[in-house]
Amino acid sequence: MVMAQVLRGINWKFVLCYVDDILVFSENFETHLDHLQQLFNCLSKANLTLKPSKCSFAVTEVKYLGHVISKEGVKVDPEKTSAVATFPEPKTQKDVRSFLGMCNYYRKFVQSYSKITTPLTELLKKDVQIRWTLQCQIAFDNLKTRLTSSPILAYADMNKPFEIICDASDYAIGHMLIQKDDQNRSRVIAYGGRSQGAAERKYHTTEKECLAIVNAIKNNDTYLSNNRFIIHTDHQALCWLQNTKHKSGRLLRWAMALQHYTFDIKHIKGKDNTCVDALSRRTYPETHPDQDQMEDGPKSADIFTLDDTKREITEVHFFYDHDPDTVIAAVQDDNSTVQIEQKEDIGTLQRKCPDFEDIYAYLKDGTLPENNKLARKVNIESQQYSILNGILYHWYQRRTKKPEEQARQHQQLALPRVLRDDALLAYHDSQSGGAHLATKRVYEALKLKMSPATKSTEYSPYYLLFGKEMNLPFDVDVQPKDNMGKEAKEHIQEVIDKLKIAKEIATDNVNRRQEKNKEHYDKS
Repeated sequence: MVMAQVLRGINWKFVLCYVDDILVFSENFETHLDHLQQLFNCLSKANLTLKPSKCSFAVTEVKYLGHVISKEGVKVDPEKTSAVATFPEPKTQKDVRSFLGMCNYYRKFVQSYSKITTPLTELLKKDVQIRWTLQCQIAFDNLKTRLTSSPILAYADMNKPFEIICDASDYAIGHMLIQKDDQNRSRVIAYGGRSQGAAERKYHTTEKECLAIVNAIKNNDTYLSNNRFIIHTDHQALCWLQNTKHKSGRLLRWAMALQHYTFDIKHIKGKDNTCVDALSRRTYPETHPDQDQMEDGPKSADIFTLDDTKREITEVHFFYDHDPDTVIAAVQDDNSTVQIEQKEDIGTLQRKCPDFEDIYAYLKDGTLPENNKLARKVNIESQQYSILNGILYHWYQRRTKKPEEQARQHQQLALPRVLRDDALLAYHDSQSGGAHLATKRVYEALKLKMSPATKSTEYSPYYLLFGKEMNLPFDVDVQPKDNMGKEAKEHIQEVIDKLKIAKEIATDNVNRRQEKNKEHYDKS
């Protein structure tokens, strides 16, 4: 604040200051002498002095706050990154945190920084034991290499248009802020990105790509807020973001948040988006879908939840001709067994299946069918699907009136036609001599998978949290308030006592329900 007053009138014109570090920049030597004289006058008026040994004059390159600044742009100070290059292999969470702390300061110089550091950030989770895997070593070495050979970032020119290139993968989002120079060459001003949260990883592909755009604009608001800019994305559906009327709630909120910006969205083919698209092309440790999420109600195709280790029925589907979700696709007549040696083979079959080939291509590469009607159909239906580790999964919500189930999303494997007969056969036969599973056993198996919490505890979730049932608007208007005339301390103690008793009863009810279900299941 003091230096801002001292340098008033010349600050941000040809002088930049951070605390007591002053930087003077000029186009030529004569102008530079004049700028220095004005700076000295301001410091003299404030009775401030400079130490010559800490000053550098008339240089073409200067080290400033851990960076090297020149007429070409900004790059990392090699002396600062030498500590990163010689950092030993981390043994504890503290070592990992120290290493990432040094690297984070220069993250804007590293493309796909969040994606590269994902295996290392996973080690910082609570109660996680350090296991230095091959993926960790690759990320560790890759980060060292990127920082010691980082590119030069260009200066932003506020008189030229900005461009943003965005992309999203299953686990991270990334972007580049670029400008064209006088020779029409693209110069990177900054790299950016971050890892996705647990909830964001469940987003539809269109929502992930839009999240990358929102994050890029938010991080570069200083450059973009009062300038027209162009957004390049390899996801064709986002080209309609400003005009389409069919937006989900999340896309609609994001579109409204971006209304005060002036921008155009242009589609770039995935093969041409090699810089930022590296986010979604790297391979990572395989993750498995939650096998407990097994409900009915899928759309557009036969979808099953498969268990690789058990051959027991876990899900039943009923389709009717008048049901709008009826599966129209014909079942293949060929009953030959398809060999599945690796999990990735399922993704290959999905890409060849007529039911999923258009949806898979759209989610993977952003390509739509040439037929406009079919393209719109694929765009709408694909919002219920996502690709994880090269395999197509379906997300849906149960049709139920129970509030605790309405908000719950379920994940299922999209089963190709060639696997449906084998899957039905596997779930139809039991392990004991090929006998058919009885209806009661099917019901008990499904009940164990789908039993709502309220049936087990005999209390609503709201009551177990707050010690009373939820007040609806009608209750507030008609019913008198509880505990009227009681002191606050007495009322709080009463609620605490109710909660204590309710939780003890709920625990007993849950244990009793589990024992009862186990007995029924064992009998069958």
